[in-house]
Amino acid sequence: MAASTAGRFVVKAMAHADLKSVAETERLTDDLVVVTTPQRRANKESWRKLLDENQDVDWAQPVLVDDDGHERYPTGELTVRFDEPPTDEQLQTFAESRSLRTARRNAYQPAQVVLVPAEPRGTFLPELCAELERTPGVTRAWLNSLSHYTRT
Repeated sequence: MAASTAGRFVVKAMAHADLKSVAETERLTDDLVVVTTPQRRANKESWRKLLDENQDVDWAQPVLVDDDGHERYPTGELTVRFDEPPTDEQLQTFAESRSLRTARRNAYQPAQVVLVPAEPRGTFLPELCAELERTPGVTRAWLNSLSHYTRT
């Protein structure tokens, strides 16, 4: 998946947050909003600028676009599937060394865990996810996301 080329970000903010430097906003859930930045780029530089200009935002991540052109809206979590199920100690070491914390383990797939950044405002998840995919012992890593579906 690639970041949106339209400069769209998912932002977790309080309902009353006054978002600065955004061209459009669209409510996704009670606490998630999709914003479009005026510069129409969803790269790391635009992400940092959005956060710097909006101190009351808990976190922001770029909207992703799948191979079919559908938007995927990051939830702030990422899932990692390891080659082998990690012990609690191994998982803690893995997470802490990357400034992550464990949100939950998958009850049906012991080698799979959901992680969240310890400092969400300082973590650009697409970059972290790509880094994790290159880590020995990791089979796959992906961002958890919400999607809109329509009947055809």
